[in-house]
Amino acid sequence: MLRSKSSKPSSPAIAAEDACGGVDEWEVRPGGMLVQKRDAAGTGTGTGTAAPPVPNIRVRVKHGSAYLDLKKLLAERTGLHPLDQKLVYKGKDRDSSAYLDISGVKDRSKIVLLEDSTAQAKRFLEMRRSAKMEKATKSISQISLEVDKLALQVSALDAAVSKGGKVVENDVLNLIELLMAQLIKLDGITADGEAKQQRGMQVRRVQKYVERLDVLKIKSNNAQQQKQQQSQPQKAATLDFFDSLFAPATPAASTTTTVSSASSAATPSSNPQGTPLPLILLGKSKNALLSTFLFLDQFVWAGRTGIYKNKEKTELIGRISLFCWMGSSICTSVVELAELIRLSSSMKKLEKDQNQTDEHKNEQYLNKLKQSNERLLALIKSSMDIVVAIGLLQLAPKTVNSRFTGAFGFITSLISCYQLLPCQTNAKAQ
Repeated sequence: MLRSKSSKPSSPAIAAEDACGGVDEWEVRPGGMLVQKRDAAGTGTGTGTAAPPVPNIRVRVKHGSAYLDLKKLLAERTGLHPLDQKLVYKGKDRDSSAYLDISGVKDRSKIVLLEDSTAQAKRFLEMRRSAKMEKATKSISQISLEVDKLALQVSALDAAVSKGGKVVENDVLNLIELLMAQLIKLDGITADGEAKQQRGMQVRRVQKYVERLDVLKIKSNNAQQQKQQQSQPQKAATLDFFDSLFAPATPAASTTTTVSSASSAATPSSNPQGTPLPLILLGKSKNALLSTFLFLDQFVWAGRTGIYKNKEKTELIGRISLFCWMGSSICTSVVELAELIRLSSSMKKLEKDQNQTDEHKNEQYLNKLKQSNERLLALIKSSMDIVVAIGLLQLAPKTVNSRFTGAFGFITSLISCYQLLPCQTNAKAQ
């Protein structure tokens, strides 16, 4: 059996002696160098005290063992990790894969055990890198699950549009905002290797769903316009037919006047009281800013995936895209606030003219109250989106820190999910 001696973790090195002998005792200097032990008088200290003896460890190994097996035995005795150990025999650092008998180790041979600080630092760095990669992979998998849930909603809307159904525009916009929130989360993940490829795949997937929602929105609007254009002539012809059947026999002039007045009463007025022009312009500005944000974000992801290699321009484009997102949120807040004021004035008029026996007015009042609540919730969400954008751009780092930004982003995500709940219940009821 082979026997070797090593140190405890409290000492970086132990006494060593070759098979040929020659040096009895060794000591470790403060710089970490292993030198021959000197007398107390030779040190010049004048204390006369000798250095404490270096402890030895006797181990038994099997025939044909390697230095790695010896390191494992020493790890049990010293508590030093095998990868952090350095074994020196006959003045040479021995590799872990080398065999003891081939390198000349015999029974009662002495081997020096040193703590390899370089290997220990490399091992710690590798552990930190592995933990960072594991965290990035876990975050990407969580985002992937959220995207899967949103993908089911996109598929449901697509099926409804393909069957000729009506899609609420707010539902489409809420889905787009939720998908954009996932894009922002993916943007904050730094990963390498396989995790980087997974992140790029999720980014392309989210962008595909956003483009799909834009197409669904256009298709739904076109289908509604076609239905309205087809239904208006049919309504006018039906009214003319029934008026001609049930109207009394009158002169031609009075008949013409009756039919024209009935048709004018049936058709909507040519100049209804619609949305004011400033609000229309703000809505178009919001859509333009959001489209610009989506367009610039393509360049940002191209830079982060390595396709576009100018990092300075990538960071600049990223900030510009976030400013566009903040601008669209500001426009949304102004529009929602103005619509709330308009709804409030119309509700006050209904309260003055409302009769308790008039069911039509009661229903109209309840509809306006429901719209007012939805507008108020949308106003709160857009205002919080502005705060999130300020935090991401670090415009006020002392006031809006990272925790504040994350909390507001989490609340806006919950509001978006709540806004989608009525649509889901209605779809199930249908």
